[in-house]
Amino acid sequence: MPSLPQPVTATSPLRGRSAEDSASLCHQRLATGGIVGNPGLQTCGPKRFPWLRLFGVATSLALTMAGVVGCANMVESRAIEKFATNLDSANLTALKTTASKDFNEKALRTADAMDDLKILNLPSGKSSVVKVEEIDPKRKRVTVEVGEQKKEIFYELVLDEKWKEWVVDDVFMKQRKKGVTAYKSVTEQMDLLLSVREGIESWNSGEVDPICDRLTPEFAAAIRNLPEEYRVKLTAIVAGKKRSAKSTKPEASLDDKTAVVRLPRERGETVWTLQLQEGHWLVSDIAIDSKEESEQIPSVYKQSLAVLRCVEFLDAYATHDREVLKPFCSSEFYEGAIALGELSLVNLPRPADASHTIEVKIQKTRADFTLTGKENVIHVAMHRQGGDIVIGDQPPVYEVSEVSVYDIATNQEQHLTAVFTAQAMLELFAEAISQRDVVTLRQLSTHDFTKRVWSKANDQNLPGLPLDVFNEPEMQIVGRKFEGALTRFFVVQGGQELTYYLREQQGQFRIDDIEWKVPGRPASVKMTAELLIPLQNFAFAISLGRDPAYQQVALEGLQKCCSDEFNRIVWRQTRFVPNSGMSADTFMATDLKAVVLGEGQARIILGDHRFGAEVRLIKEGEQYAIDEILLIAGAEEAQRLDLRRTLRTQLAEGTAQPPAVIGREEVVGRLSTDGKVMRDSQVVPAGGEFPSGGSQIAPKAPSHVESQMMPGRLPVEPLQRPTEMPATTPATPAMDSAAVPKTQVATPPPVAVKPATQQQTTADWANAQFDAAFDDATISGQSEPTPTKP
Repeated sequence: MPSLPQPVTATSPLRGRSAEDSASLCHQRLATGGIVGNPGLQTCGPKRFPWLRLFGVATSLALTMAGVVGCANMVESRAIEKFATNLDSANLTALKTTASKDFNEKALRTADAMDDLKILNLPSGKSSVVKVEEIDPKRKRVTVEVGEQKKEIFYELVLDEKWKEWVVDDVFMKQRKKGVTAYKSVTEQMDLLLSVREGIESWNSGEVDPICDRLTPEFAAAIRNLPEEYRVKLTAIVAGKKRSAKSTKPEASLDDKTAVVRLPRERGETVWTLQLQEGHWLVSDIAIDSKEESEQIPSVYKQSLAVLRCVEFLDAYATHDREVLKPFCSSEFYEGAIALGELSLVNLPRPADASHTIEVKIQKTRADFTLTGKENVIHVAMHRQGGDIVIGDQPPVYEVSEVSVYDIATNQEQHLTAVFTAQAMLELFAEAISQRDVVTLRQLSTHDFTKRVWSKANDQNLPGLPLDVFNEPEMQIVGRKFEGALTRFFVVQGGQELTYYLREQQGQFRIDDIEWKVPGRPASVKMTAELLIPLQNFAFAISLGRDPAYQQVALEGLQKCCSDEFNRIVWRQTRFVPNSGMSADTFMATDLKAVVLGEGQARIILGDHRFGAEVRLIKEGEQYAIDEILLIAGAEEAQRLDLRRTLRTQLAEGTAQPPAVIGREEVVGRLSTDGKVMRDSQVVPAGGEFPSGGSQIAPKAPSHVESQMMPGRLPVEPLQRPTEMPATTPATPAMDSAAVPKTQVATPPPVAVKPATQQQTTADWANAQFDAAFDDATISGQSEPTPTKP
């Protein structure tokens, strides 16, 4: 900085005098009318020129006042000139002699202080003292204009008691930021820059104490308590590539007691946030913005707090004490996992064991931890309390929201939520299915299981599904296997070995399927139920079709479970159930024998070769629909009836008859709460009588056919022997079993049938039911006539 100009002219008699001598001379001039010290006026004398005395008094007064001001500015100017000269020459030792003790301790305390003074860009050029203000006898504020633009600077001077001279205590520069003009202290700025320099050196050293000495108490406590291995890693990241602190040129912005300093680093920058506490700048946080993803740290302080929180959680988990764990968990994670599970099922590492390395990634309100060991990898997900809401300067508090364990040997991952909640979900499901509680089953099952089965299950079809193994909810868990989003439980229930599949869905585990080993059925309970529900709905609609009052409801039910082709040639051609559907429900009420799965189709075999049915289903859209039904009344070809072809023939020939009211009947069905027809009891003709001219009483079923195989209406109640069979037409050729590929056949052991104890055989019994509908002989082999609408 150039020297400030001397405010007193070179011809002044005061030049070179001390302040005390100058003041004495001024007083003499004032007393003598300006003659003392002025040889010209002394020669003339007041006696020779009396008017000169009056003129001299006035002139001397003016000169005296100017001299006093000049004397005062000279003192301040000299102090500022010495400071500026030493600063311009970068003479640190000499500069310290022209500055106060406080300025030296804060702004000039390091050997490289001169470099940081240059960073502040103090204005240079011709300077002039504009104003001097006395704050107190030992402190003055001097306003100086510098350069052609006359930039305004304030020097604050203090009187050095030891040397009895004025020295610079601080310099204030005018700065403008975001439209606001403010004066910034060079002492504070230098103290800040030097604090950052010292902080850089401490992080480069890697020593804990030097680092923490320059941090705020909260930040220092977090760094000290970190696991040593992680602290060493974090220190290396903050320090970055070794480089000289002198070569680093920071950019600082200051507010009242907060400062932000940006330091360039390789492939990015480091941002330091500092707070002025008790006269010292302390680091309150550090952020690293780097192109290297592994070095990205939005907040070293917050990341340290998150790591400490994770460490405290792992230490608390080792106690297996839920109350100790509760403060570290989110309410959802605690109530949905920790509070329900057996903590000893999953072991988590303790950081003190140093068996796992810790990596953490902070993203907004989330902190994700990865603890890598030789045998497994632990993932801990944490979220900040309150989310984006930050109250004042309160430090963030993180809560654990999920934990997963990846086993390296088995390549399996298990979530604590799955481990601890899956068993509870399993037990709830077992209770619900034992009670056939459809509403609860829908809530506990996956979308797929619910869509394919439980959404279609109701009071009419559910009792007919083969779910006897689930009648008792008690089970014995013999094993479990976690495979990420899938969890399997191996249990023994109802005397059978079952496997429950639970799949993660929207953060919770639901039952997706059950695997069983039952002869004649698919291994999947979901698939079995999906195939049998259309059969149950069909049989119920047929039984409902015997009542004249429910023809429309019955037809709607039949159309919902039949294929487009079945509906086109039969159910859309009539306004009633023809001949009450040939009592197909009685044949379909027999036991499930086998299921043959093909591509896009399935064949269901019910009963045996003497009495039962074969049903062919095809996949239409996302559901299976009944396409063909073969009713079996015996082993002979004439004792088998293709239901779809027979009903089409009856409609085409006009032999289809609507049901008629016969005697006193109990009402079949009532409207349930969901608007669907529910069956109360079977239709039983009063006294077993039939109207004159009506069908004859059906013969009794052969005694070797057990009661549960006897015809009856669905939903399945204890089946009874038929008391009435509608008139039927002769049997048509049997459905071609070859139409269904024989793949995935589940063949059961032979069904044990009791030997006949009466003379009437199964064939005779079945023929008696069909004879009334046949005039002379069967019409097998005839082509299907084109149906006509009634």
